[in-house]
This record gives sequence, structure tokens and C-alpha cells, in this order.
Amino acid sequence: GEDIPRGIPHFWCSAMGNHEDLAELIEEEDVDCLEHLKDIRCIEELDRFTLQLCFAPNPYFTNAILTKTYIVPNLQSIPDEDPLIRDIQGCEID
Repeated sequence: GEDIPRGIPHFWCSAMGNHEDLAELIEEEDVDCLEHLKDIRCIEELDRFTLQLCFAPNPYFTNAILTKTYIVPNLQSIPDEDPLIRDIQGCEID
């Protein structure tokens, strides 16, 4: 059978590039890599949340999923309080 594309091609790359705050952080050399980004998931726990960036196979790294965990002691108090980020932990990139 023919491969039928799922979703919108390069959706996350376009969405991030069109977000005013994120666009400022994206370098020209990031765009090719971000075109392989297929999904972003957020796993929320009591005092932290983890972003999972899910990638299609690509020439930049072998990880299928890159993670970044934000430790936020007052996460349950948001939006009543501004978030207090105590630590940020990223995965190792292969």
C-alpha cells in the first residue's frame, strides 16, 4: 500500500516558528532538525512536568524521544502564583 501521511507535515516546526516567543529561540540550523519533530507530549506530576519531543528517524541524533523535565515546587498553585522553576533536567542526546 501507499504511505498515507498522518497529520500536517512539519506542523510543529511551523507552529514553533510562528510563535512569537519561540521563534526568537530557533536558529536557522534548528529548522531542518525540527522538521523531523512529530509530536510533543507533556507529562505532569505533583511538582514537575516533563516535555517529550517525539522525532522521526533523522540524521541529527538517534533518540526517538528527547525529554526535558522542569521541577516546579509550586506547580499545583499555578495560575494563582507565578511558577518557580527550581531545576531543569534534559536527557542525554545520542
